[in-house]
Amino acid sequence: MLLYNLTLQPKTVITHAISGHFFGNSKQQEICVARGSTIQLLLPDSNTGKLATIYSQECFGSIRNLMPFRLTGGKKDYIIVTSDSGRIGFLEYIPAKNIFQVVQMETYGKTGIRRAVAGEFIAVDPKGRCVMIASTEKQKLVYIMNRDSEAKLTISSPLDASRTHTLCFGVVGIDVGYDNPTFAALEIDIEEIDNDPTGEKLKESKQNLVYYELDLGLNHVVKKCSEPLNQLVNLVVSVPRGVDGPGGVLLCCEGKIIYKNIIEGLESNILIPKRKFALDDEYSSSMIVNNVAQLKTKGAMFFLVQFENGDLFKLTITMTKKNPILELTYFATMPPASAITILKTGYFFVACESSTARYFQITKLDDTDGEKFLSTDEDGENFYTPKQLSHIYEVDRLNSLNPLMRLKVADMINEGSPQFYALCGSGPSSNLKILRNGLPIREVAVCQMPGTPTGVFSVKKSLDDVNDAYIIVSFVNATLVLKIGESVEEAVDTGFFNGASTINACQFGEDSFIQVIPTGIRHITVSQRINEWVCPNRKTITHAALRNRQVVICLNTNELIYFELDMYNQLNEYNEKVQVDHTVLSMVLSPIPHGEFRSRFLAIGCSDCTVRIFNLDPYDCLKQITMKLLDSRPRSLMFVEYETDESDYRSTYLNIGMDDGFLMRCSIDPVTGDISDSRKRHLGMRPVRLSKMYTSGKDAVLAISNRMYLNYMHQNRMYMNPVSYEVLEFADGFSAEGIKEGIVGIGGDKLYILCPEKLGETFNQISFKLQFTPRDMVYHYAGTMFIVESDSSILSQNKSKDHKIEVIKSILSLTEVDEATLPQQYIEFLKGNDMPTEEYGYERTSDGEWASCLRLLNVRTGETIKKLELDSRDAAFCCTFVEFIQHPGSHFVLVGCATALKFNPHSHSGGAIYTFHVTDGGRNFELIHVTNTEAPVYAITEFKGHALVGCGKSIKMYAFGKRKLLKKCESRNMPVNIVKIATIGQRIIACDSQESVHFMRYIQKDNSIVTFCDENTPRYITAITVLDYDTVAVGDRFGSIAVLRLPEGVLDEADEDPTGVRAIWQRGAMNGASQKAEVIAHFYVGDAVTSLELVNILPGAEKCIVYGTISGSIGILIPFLSKNEFDFFQALEMYMRRDFVSICGREHVSYRSYYAPVKNIIDGDMCEQFNLLERLKQCDIAENLQKTINDISKKLDDIRTRYAF
Repeated sequence: MLLYNLTLQPKTVITHAISGHFFGNSKQQEICVARGSTIQLLLPDSNTGKLATIYSQECFGSIRNLMPFRLTGGKKDYIIVTSDSGRIGFLEYIPAKNIFQVVQMETYGKTGIRRAVAGEFIAVDPKGRCVMIASTEKQKLVYIMNRDSEAKLTISSPLDASRTHTLCFGVVGIDVGYDNPTFAALEIDIEEIDNDPTGEKLKESKQNLVYYELDLGLNHVVKKCSEPLNQLVNLVVSVPRGVDGPGGVLLCCEGKIIYKNIIEGLESNILIPKRKFALDDEYSSSMIVNNVAQLKTKGAMFFLVQFENGDLFKLTITMTKKNPILELTYFATMPPASAITILKTGYFFVACESSTARYFQITKLDDTDGEKFLSTDEDGENFYTPKQLSHIYEVDRLNSLNPLMRLKVADMINEGSPQFYALCGSGPSSNLKILRNGLPIREVAVCQMPGTPTGVFSVKKSLDDVNDAYIIVSFVNATLVLKIGESVEEAVDTGFFNGASTINACQFGEDSFIQVIPTGIRHITVSQRINEWVCPNRKTITHAALRNRQVVICLNTNELIYFELDMYNQLNEYNEKVQVDHTVLSMVLSPIPHGEFRSRFLAIGCSDCTVRIFNLDPYDCLKQITMKLLDSRPRSLMFVEYETDESDYRSTYLNIGMDDGFLMRCSIDPVTGDISDSRKRHLGMRPVRLSKMYTSGKDAVLAISNRMYLNYMHQNRMYMNPVSYEVLEFADGFSAEGIKEGIVGIGGDKLYILCPEKLGETFNQISFKLQFTPRDMVYHYAGTMFIVESDSSILSQNKSKDHKIEVIKSILSLTEVDEATLPQQYIEFLKGNDMPTEEYGYERTSDGEWASCLRLLNVRTGETIKKLELDSRDAAFCCTFVEFIQHPGSHFVLVGCATALKFNPHSHSGGAIYTFHVTDGGRNFELIHVTNTEAPVYAITEFKGHALVGCGKSIKMYAFGKRKLLKKCESRNMPVNIVKIATIGQRIIACDSQESVHFMRYIQKDNSIVTFCDENTPRYITAITVLDYDTVAVGDRFGSIAVLRLPEGVLDEADEDPTGVRAIWQRGAMNGASQKAEVIAHFYVGDAVTSLELVNILPGAEKCIVYGTISGSIGILIPFLSKNEFDFFQALEMYMRRDFVSICGREHVSYRSYYAPVKNIIDGDMCEQFNLLERLKQCDIAENLQKTINDISKKLDDIRTRYAF
């Protein structure tokens, strides 16, 4: 089996976020984020204020850390990146080319993420003189940074500061001015701990705060001092020195924040405040700091400190004659973050761990609404109430799917194409997200028109204007002119003729207009003097093509006439005319080449299914150059010109919208006009109408058929995305104040002004809130979905109130609680917090307690039809539909649970299976009974009218019973724990949590389940899908996908046993089955795989393997059609590995072979980087493959659009 891997949705998790002046502009800061193996640069949009991704680069490596760095006296920040490549890289963003350029790349260790290889921590000297990188154990390296004679960044050889038998918990650079650079590290000496078998030394061990100093004179790193700490510290933060704040470090401990300056002998601490009315006081007392962000300006210096419950506080440090005073002020509450960064412009970015990333504006910094706490407070109340404050404003949210728990692809609401249903998030941030392939559109305005328009055009006032001044709306026998200002209103005295329909209109020359109507051409000058050309002999104009100084019209006699504006601003008719043999259906002028003022070519589409190219050179005007024969009539034509940010090379394409619903894109030679490299794509059943748009300052095409598609260039990549909006009939590009690159369109009798958003994204998301972390889902044909949710050590809102009532009863010695007679403090305690649960979270409870529920959801509306909470000791993990043989035609939902499950240490009290009867055609359910088991249930599936259950190490078959499920047979051969079960025919494929898959067969005669095949490799399986009777695809928790196939001639028949086959099965080999599955394909996707499905994701397309990962990425594995096709892409991948330079220094073949060598799977993500290479490298690869560049690009497009989008 030969497969091709493609990523549809890159990872959405943000592991690191930093800010800096990466453009080199001191008045602007940008945000750089790491998403697993991708680095992105985010910039606030000047019009909307929202974050836009201006550049994204796949590294093909796991990014460990990011840090901004600026040389002494510099104005531009570099990006330091460490990864699993064993190299440290210094990146510089080049705005002119829109790329990250590797300035320095230094190798320091082995590949992979290892505890003894540096790169886990990065510390930068505040003055930009050196950088320290450290590992979790032993290794610390210091690099001295400088400039060469050309002011380029240089890096020294590493200076070793490693210490054996030492664990490191964090490293920061200390602000010591221009003294020798100093770094502070949190360390524990583990030499005695390793040699102590009793574990007593571990209990007695203490962390040390160790200072390392780089002697610039001796070029050597020494250990300056070390001080033991009385409490365990989880986070160390550097504090700037100077007038605005003292130098030193912040040590974040359980329930406390300590400021310490060893050099000056200063120390101060402040207790972490507790939430008022929190039920779990032990959890509140042991609160730790989750994240810290710092901002230092000329006027202020403060920290934003987030605790693990999500509460955000502002921390300030005030110097006194003795020790400094720490002050904590409640700031906000939001989901826990993996990274927070503050911009000097008053904005801050929060990358939430399991929710959407948020972008906030600080409207008031000296807010007094939040409670304040000082380090000098001794007996004051240390409690606060989380609430929504008015000093911050949420500007934007970035779509996110992490953590992606389950993914299913199905057309549940009969739209004609499948949707992606993703269970994502955790805790109160959980969601069901429905993903559709489409570009999000923001609706700006909708206007009612007096009739049904037949066309729309946007017109600027002069050539140099950025925004459009008028919208021309054409009707059957009239024209309406709308003026664009603060509002859209009808304009008068514009010079446009209102008594006829407008065929075409645009801004003309320097500051005039051109309007083409059926009876002639109107040239409207700036003084509103009108020069009109009238059609001769009662002829009428049917089509017109316009450029800034050129007009070509087609009369109803199929005669082409050419006009051009001369230097005196007069529109002159050329004598050359062309009589076309067939009816002209469409026409368009090519883009004007850079530095010229005349379009070179005219393209017309004719009723004989041809497209013809004519020359517009003054000495050879309207001479036909070439002709292309089509399969259908060309209804619409549109030229576009693309150029990449990395070069000045421009490509000209002719887009042809045809009557049969196909869109064809042809490459046009800019000199000869020859047509080549034709590519087709089916858009719908209606004729395709094309309109000119602009995105990111480049040409784009809006194609309108049964659905609208936008073809555009974004970050040097070509996209063809459907538009998630109702279909328009006519459209044109539009620009106005606040709408830089919008769309004005006509749909029925309404005028729409729209604006595309989130360019480059594959999916448009709809989100429905869930209560707890989603674990599994099954969908019903009635358009409903059953979802199981569960969370550990929390109380749901209902149970939280019941728990509070019990607390009040015990305190006041009451048997019943009457809220009307309670004291005020108990009423407030009972009421709790009124913040949204997504922000505030849930109340904590003891280990072994769970909050679980079964939810029935209408996927069309997002309405929860019914929800049932399970027992507080049961944690729901899986569910499935079963049609029991005893009740044919009736559907039951079985929910598998673990009882009293704890993780540290791991323990449980068994499991349970809840049986629900589905009623009302899938719109209701009722509990029938609960079946207890001796081990947790993590997998259930239907098998021949029975329920097949994975219960610990056993796989059991249950039949329906009146009071509980009845066990029919059982197999106890699994090594560790069954987590997934799949079936096909008589075969059962059981997946173990540590020992890969086991192929079993149900022997009906003996009513037994026997194992006849397993695998040698100990895979930690997390997902499985059956490909055919002998083949399965599996994904594991370490990020690998493998395709396993039974060996040829495998023995699985055992109805009779004359040859002793069953005895061989029972005996096995090395505690396993005697027959072993073969690995026929293997690939590393970079993240734990949570879902695998064999489905078709396009109507009419073949099936492919769809996978989802925990970090929110969605990808597909596509089968090749032939060995020749595989050989071509294998050769392309080989050349791309040679020419593509990873900005983190990771070798591609090593990355994709992380745990086992890549086998029979081509990395399509690497192959598609071909379109981003420099032109010379593209030519070299094309020459080696004996293809043209266009041929390779076409093959890349074809294999993607054959199965996906």
